[in-house]
Amino acid sequence: MLLAGLLGLAATATPVEPCFGPRLRVAVPDDPATALAAYTAGYFVQEKTGVEPEFVKTSQRVLAEGKADLALAAAAIACPKGMTARPAGEVPGLGAARFWVRDEVLDDLRFTTVDRALAKLPAFYSTDAYRRALQSGVAPKKAARKAILDGT
Repeated sequence: MLLAGLLGLAATATPVEPCFGPRLRVAVPDDPATALAAYTAGYFVQEKTGVEPEFVKTSQRVLAEGKADLALAAAAIACPKGMTARPAGEVPGLGAARFWVRDEVLDDLRFTTVDRALAKLPAFYSTDAYRRALQSGVAPKKAARKAILDGT
């Protein structure tokens, strides 16, 4: 009887997609220097918090529709509605910059360590590992990953 009950449960079970934790959607622009900084932000947050980045190509629509949780922009550009600005410091190749973080991320318990990691990230942009990545001529995503592995 127990075997019949277990077989009945197995027959009605539906497949479930695995959930490995939250993902932070990081906006990545086309400009190589800014793309390097954005990929670096995603990988840095992953290294410090365990929150996995999901990289999305940037456009105004992506930000307006809430399809990105984190973006990097020049400090002079106004922060979009629904996002909060955090300092990114001087980013080589970009200049004075800020992170834009979606308000929901700042309020979500799954992302409590992200804000602290972003506070530490400006110092990483001045490391030798980051400068080598900027000068390497390698694709920004690959160069950012190497910089994080070499510099953290």
